[in-house]
Amino acid sequence: MVKLPINILLVDDERDFVEILSLRLTDAGHRVRTAFSGQEALSVLAETEGDALPEIDVIVLDIKMPGMDGIETLKQVKAKHPVVEVILLTGHGAVDTAIKGLKSGAFDYLLKPADFEELTTKMEAARKQKDAHAERLRCVYIRKHTFYRSDVRRCLFKFFSLHAPHLLFNHSRREESEQEETE
Repeated sequence: MVKLPINILLVDDERDFVEILSLRLTDAGHRVRTAFSGQEALSVLAETEGDALPEIDVIVLDIKMPGMDGIETLKQVKAKHPVVEVILLTGHGAVDTAIKGLKSGAFDYLLKPADFEELTTKMEAARKQKDAHAERLRCVYIRKHTFYRSDVRRCLFKFFSLHAPHLLFNHSRREESEQEETE
């Protein structure tokens, strides 16, 4: 079975941690972008909205960062990019903050230092959930627009079924009167 690469955004203020994890994930066949703050993460997400760059599937986000913390970053990510899944990283003693993150829309959380296999397993599950969520949204969009088109067709049918006989009758009477005038 072929594994599709996951488009990952790593967000942590610890540069060494981000660089090492980025290398390991890239070696495992994934596409990795990095950010060292919550604000930088939001900028990276804004860049990927165009067609030039692949869309981010999963964000691995540290909770404790200077400036905009992980919970605030999570809330802004979910407000602007609801299908992107977020896995929170937290240190010891911050489990209650991670639970707050789950209530704010995070997919899951891991304690630092995270086991690489456990992290990749959670990222694969998060990507599957993201894909399923995106598919449901596409189906809703298609249904909504299909119903709209069928509503328009129904209205046109109703209009013509009510008015077409009258229009046709008037048109045929006009033709008869024009023929009588020419004779």
